[in-house]
Amino acid sequence: MRNVEHCVEGFLESYRRERTVDTQLVVMDGGSTDGTWDILLRHRDIIDIAVSENDNGIYDAWNKALPMCTHNLCDHHSPMQTASVIRPTK
Repeated sequence: MRNVEHCVEGFLESYRRERTVDTQLVVMDGGSTDGTWDILLRHRDIIDIAVSENDNGIYDAWNKALPMCTHNLCDHHSPMQTASVIRPTK
């Protein structure tokens, strides 16, 4: 994600309501220049891993995030989608 200040707060609130002990949230921020990173920091209690650095697009970010994931099932969602990033185990 990059520069999604307008929708990331709602995304994180949704994740907060839906998460369980068997979920993990890995956030790859593409070097946002708006207030996205500040919002992520406010919600760091529900974010397992957060990285902010320039990337070469969504697939580059995805490939960086996958090795950081520790659960068996992995899914990708953008903050602009309505679903949360939920990674159940087994």
